[in-house]
Amino acid sequence: MNCKQGDLALVIRSNSANIGKFVTCLELLPAGSCNACVEDGPLWRIDRELEWDSTLGKFPGYLVPDWALMPIRPSPERRPSEEANVHSENGHGR
Repeated sequence: MNCKQGDLALVIRSNSANIGKFVTCLELLPAGSCNACVEDGPLWRIDRELEWDSTLGKFPGYLVPDWALMPIRPSPERRPSEEANVHSENGHGR
């Protein structure tokens, strides 16, 4: 699973003009929950409409497969004590 509920995500895989668009993952739907979709795996209900290609043709929708997304999350901030541990583990003591 790439994303979590509430994540801002970047569309990184698509067979239409969606690559590079940002979406918010609102609700995780189980695989097979969309009859018009031929995508395998879980789907996310998202906050904007995208157009996806399928064997049935192009269709607009608010669903995107998890495999097509890369979550955008801030990197965790290190506390000063963690910084000291990193330096001592690397042989760069203070």
